[in-house]
Amino acid sequence: MRTKPAGRVCKPVAVNTMDMAKWRAARLSKDDVREIMSSLLTSFKALREGLATDNDWALLASAMNTAQAIEKLGVVRGLSAQLRLTELALQSVEKRATATGNWCAPVLYAFELDDIRAGLEFHRYQLLQLSNGEMMQAIAAAQAEVIGSGGRVLKGVNL
Repeated sequence: MRTKPAGRVCKPVAVNTMDMAKWRAARLSKDDVREIMSSLLTSFKALREGLATDNDWALLASAMNTAQAIEKLGVVRGLSAQLRLTELALQSVEKRATATGNWCAPVLYAFELDDIRAGLEFHRYQLLQLSNGEMMQAIAAAQAEVIGSGGRVLKGVNL
């Protein structure tokens, strides 16, 4: 006889499949996009001002991973080259920030600021084109790629 694992309680969940399908097909709301971009712009501001933590950097890097996943899914195409420049700028920032073994927010070069700002603007454009289902798919793809390459995934963050 099989038993349930300790601590797990199984409860039936009522799911209205039509509502779920409508939600997945609907575009991200402007409020959702505004909320996502607000956290990214706060992290970018901290990076720009030399006050960024490693979590600020990770949030921006995660957004670019998600942006590249959106590009690969084919929902919004043609931004790959700029997104790659943003990723390279973030890698350069991380390399300098962790050179001593501990995170120390570096001063950014003008081209890094420009590339990161442009990447965020393009990501905002992407978000305005996506449905909720496409966003979920892109986040899952980005997380799988990061985990597959040995990176860490920020939990509870939607980008």
